[in-house]
Amino acid sequence: MLFVREAALRGPVRGTTDYAKDFAARGPADRQGRSLRDFDLDSRLFRNPLSFLVYSAAFDALPDVVLDRFYSRLDAVLSGEDHHPNFAHLSEVDRVAIQEILEATKPEFVTRR
Repeated sequence: MLFVREAALRGPVRGTTDYAKDFAARGPADRQGRSLRDFDLDSRLFRNPLSFLVYSAAFDALPDVVLDRFYSRLDAVLSGEDHHPNFAHLSEVDRVAIQEILEATKPEFVTRR
């Protein structure tokens, strides 16, 4: 979900369509206009490295025990409490942005963590 071991892009990815803009517009955004669907396409795929699938019906249908554990662990990672090396790729800016986006767009993140 946090793009652990994501392959770095070797250079910018450019297209000829409005796909990136249209894709980003489909997801919820915070007051600053940030979304988990925002592409980076220069050095990595997404600007905010948490999968937008947290907004899917399939994700919301997971058992409560799984969701509670996910949100608790995600909160620990984003707050810096969890120092596991798998999450070293997340900068402080990434962690804060993801946390703020979730707080604004995914109420379950606030209530379950």
